[in-house]
This record gives sequence, structure tokens and C-alpha cells, in this order.
Amino acid sequence: MSERTEQPTPKRIREARLEGNVARSHELSAAAILLVGLLLVRTVGRQLVNGMGEWIKALIIALPENFPATPGHLPSNLTIHASLWMPWLGVNLGGLLLTAIAANLAQTGFLWSTKRLGFHLDRLNPLKGLKRLFSLHGLIELGKALLKLGLIGGVGYAYLRPRLPILLGLNQNDFVSGITLWFDLALGLAFQIAILYLILAILDYGYQRWNYMRSLRMTREEVKEELKQTEGDPLLRSRIRSYQQRLARTRMMANVPKATVVITNPTHVAVALEYQPATMRAPKVIAKGTNLLAQRIKEIARANRITIVENPPLARVLYQTVDLDQEIPPELYTAVAEVLAYVYRLNGSLSQPVAT
Repeated sequence: MSERTEQPTPKRIREARLEGNVARSHELSAAAILLVGLLLVRTVGRQLVNGMGEWIKALIIALPENFPATPGHLPSNLTIHASLWMPWLGVNLGGLLLTAIAANLAQTGFLWSTKRLGFHLDRLNPLKGLKRLFSLHGLIELGKALLKLGLIGGVGYAYLRPRLPILLGLNQNDFVSGITLWFDLALGLAFQIAILYLILAILDYGYQRWNYMRSLRMTREEVKEELKQTEGDPLLRSRIRSYQQRLARTRMMANVPKATVVITNPTHVAVALEYQPATMRAPKVIAKGTNLLAQRIKEIARANRITIVENPPLARVLYQTVDLDQEIPPELYTAVAEVLAYVYRLNGSLSQPVAT
């Protein structure tokens, strides 16, 4: 079996995308949600925690008097406290939802595919599930999970160890102050973990991108087959190109009898010029060729009594710089005018105007 050594073509990548197969890191989305969530909590978190602390404190005080606690029996101050912090909670949840959507769009762009939502019996096969679990991919995922766990544990230990006296002294604070202090410590630790997690997530996205492109690699035969499908068989294209060239040469040779003069190298290059003073601003090239094609142009010119002039420098310049059915450039007017004047003298028609 051929090795998959070729990079995937744009067509292969588009087809994979239509099937819902894209490079994506769930870790990056989770890291973005965590970091944005912490920023939101840091912005409004202290007010939120203070409000929740006061609400819980009031709830604890009110419960013995209003037990069992039902919405109709709760004191009005509990409802007031809840109305202060619950809107902030809704704002945070909305921000996290938008972050999740933005993180996925940033990785994959807008993608709508239902092929991965279909029912697949092989996903229910326990043997295949075990194979996936103990495959190379499964072992890599296990290694990544253990690495994350170890690094996060190390960051947590390094952050909390110097703050252990603060934690042990929390019972000396009042209830609301204790909750606030817990909040500050937890937020600081969470930011440390979030930054580490974001770094790991960026590395994971790079790995997922590399693994995705690797999974789409193609064999040389697949690349050739795709090229045939998109651009046609190379042999057929070559035949079509040859036919088009022959057709163009045939049309070009049919124009040689209309030439006013044929300028040659004298053996390797031939350029046929046509000039009709009444209808043309300047002479134009109607046929040109080298070697055998040049010989054929000269043969047709002789058969049609067209003057052949040997001028190697001018023949080379015309062949190299002027396309078929194009007028000669102004810088060649003088040289070509001299040739045409010579032709008109030979033909006894010197009265013909010559472009200069």
C-alpha cells in the first residue's frame, strides 16, 4: 500500500469540512470560557459574593422563624438580596455562552454539518470502544490529561502553600468577611490555573491542527486521480493542446498569402507582415515561425509571389516581441518602413504610403 506522504489538497480539506471533520481543540474553548468567566467574576464578583453572603446570612437567620421555608413565607429582605445578585449571575452566564460560541467560530469558522449527528452503530460496539481507548490516540489523550493534572496540582500547591496561615485563620473572621477572603484566594488560584490552562490549550490546538492535516494526507496516486477529476486526464489535455496548436498553425499559414513581405533570418526565422495603408494604422504580424515552420512560410510566400527580405536583426526582434495579429511597436516603424519601401520599389509601387 502506498504511503500517505502528500499534503492534502484544498478539495480534500473542503470535503472533510463538509463532513464536519475540522481541526478543533476542546481545550482551547474551555480555556477561553474559564478565562473570560474569571474576568467577569473579577469585575462584578466581589459585589456578587457580598450580595450572596448577605443573602445566605439572612436566610440562616430567617429559617428558624419561617421553617419550612417556602417562597411565600420568606422575609422580604431575602427577596431584595436575591434581586441584587441574580441579574449579575445572568450577565455572567450570558457572557460565558457568547465566549463559547466565539471560541468555536475562531477555530472552525461558520460550519453547519449534520453528518456527524447521524446514528452510527459502530459507536455502540464495546470492542471498538476498547480499541479507541487503547489506541495511540487514546494513550496520547491519557498522557495529556495526566500532564494537565500534574501541572495544575503543582500550580495549586505553589499558590496555596504560602497562604496556608491565611486559610487557617479564616475562622477568626465574621461570616461575610470569611466568604470574601475565600473568594479572593479562590479567584487568585483560578487565574493562575487559567493562564496555565490557556498555554496548554494553545499547544493542544497546534497539535490538533498538525494531527488533522496528517490524517488528511494523500498518496501520490490519490493526488493524480484528483487532478484527473478536476482538470482532466493529462494525456487528453496534451492531445487537446497539440490539436489546438495545429489548428492555430493552419489558420496562420492560411494568412501568409495576404502578407506584404516576409522578413527572414534567413534560414531559422520567418515573419510575415501585412500592411494595407487604407485600412491599417501600422503593419501587423500575420504569421511567424522558426526552423521547419519558417521554411513552410517561405514556401507559401514564394508560391504566392510575395517578396522575401533577409534582415536577421529585424526578423529576430519581430519574432520575439510581436504577437500574432498584433501591430508592430512604434520603435520598429523606421526599420519596417525601410523594408516596405524596398518592397514597393521592387514591385513598382513606390507611391504606396509607408508608416513611419
